[in-house]
Amino acid sequence: MVQTGSSSLGAGAGVAVDVSVDASSDASVGASIGASHRRRVRLLILALGWASILVGVFWAIFFAFSGDWPVAVSDTLLTLAGVACLRMVQRDRLRGAAIVLVASLLIRLFFMAATLDIPTPNIPRSLHHFLVPVGLAAYLMLKHESPWLRDGLAWGCLAAVVFLGSTDFSISTPYALRDEIRESGTWANNSCAMGLTFLLLHLFVTDIDRLERRIHRWRGQWVRLVHRLVPGDWGRDLARFDQGFVPLIPRQSAQVSVAGTRVWVDLQARRVRLMVLVTSILLVVLGALFAAYFASQGAWVLTVTELMLALFGFGWAKLDGNARHRTATLMLSMGLMLIFAINAITMDIPRPAFPRSSHYYFLTLSLVAYFLLREADNWVHIGVPLLGLVLFVGLASSNGGIWTAQTLPDNLRPPAWLNSTVALGVLYLMIHILVGEIRWLESRVLGGLSRLAAFGEALMGKKA
Repeated sequence: MVQTGSSSLGAGAGVAVDVSVDASSDASVGASIGASHRRRVRLLILALGWASILVGVFWAIFFAFSGDWPVAVSDTLLTLAGVACLRMVQRDRLRGAAIVLVASLLIRLFFMAATLDIPTPNIPRSLHHFLVPVGLAAYLMLKHESPWLRDGLAWGCLAAVVFLGSTDFSISTPYALRDEIRESGTWANNSCAMGLTFLLLHLFVTDIDRLERRIHRWRGQWVRLVHRLVPGDWGRDLARFDQGFVPLIPRQSAQVSVAGTRVWVDLQARRVRLMVLVTSILLVVLGALFAAYFASQGAWVLTVTELMLALFGFGWAKLDGNARHRTATLMLSMGLMLIFAINAITMDIPRPAFPRSSHYYFLTLSLVAYFLLREADNWVHIGVPLLGLVLFVGLASSNGGIWTAQTLPDNLRPPAWLNSTVALGVLYLMIHILVGEIRWLESRVLGGLSRLAAFGEALMGKKA
């Protein structure tokens, strides 16, 4: 198992993030990191596989009792796909299981969102938000595969989110859910989708050894409890079922530890630095662009708001993830969430032709806060990202807002598909920085900043 050691950059003791190892690294270190990634993928497939089975069984029974047999059959197929994935995990065919899982969930969730969860003026669509964790899972599970396969499946899911969230596209069937069901179901769907997103993030950042030990401990406690409550043949059937489950999560074996080594500390520091730089650049660029746009339209209050966003970007660039800047990271994260929340509530109020889209930025804010605050107290490390996801759920589950003189008219609002694409693209970039190969991106970002600094120095020299 690979764990971080302590460093001046806050490499995060106890935090486990799969990293890319340079060619000069020791082979045993690379093998250990690769084994750690497979263990994470195994747990992720098991979690999504069981979710497919449980969700498929629930909806199959629901629609069967409602007499909607075509929908019940399609949900049964989703259940069978989950069972097939678990069988493939038993045979250690993780790559095939990941592809089957992502493809089946993409097709089924798109179909359900288009036929069952049709948006109305009062209740937005919500089922498509389950494709956010599925898309991120596709990248994480297939990050060592061909870019066409990895990025194709991941962006297929995110593109479906953009399309379904930016339009009222629907397939006319007699199975569309009534608004009375969708009203509470929207909040439940969005909450579950963001819960899965947080679980996914935690799975690829937490200590995998500790997580597997907890799973086996919880399994043992559950089996003992059920044996006491359900004696006889049912208990023996449960024991046989449990014996079939145990091999899916093998007991941990001896792993090469690189805790505190130069390779690990350097990689962690590079990831922190790159995430901070990219985040600050995006804040400055997006803030400046939107400020120029609103200034050209005479919306001066909005111009000032976007300039504040750019100033936050300059402040973010001063962070490096260590303890000295932890408070600043917390304050900047909260400040950015406040700015985006005010923008979404007062300026991005959904209307039939313009659904809300700015709430997708809370996904990126939560991810960045989770990574940069990983050494803070658990209440801060978990609470701040969860606050961002809670704000996402609230904004995505309602069409409400506060109408003010600054509420954007339709002709000034950026297209919902554009806003959603930018927000989810930034999220995808941050996931890549967190767990992907960063050498190419790192060289481009640092090289560009170096050339920009040299240009500025030359310009100032000429003026002098």
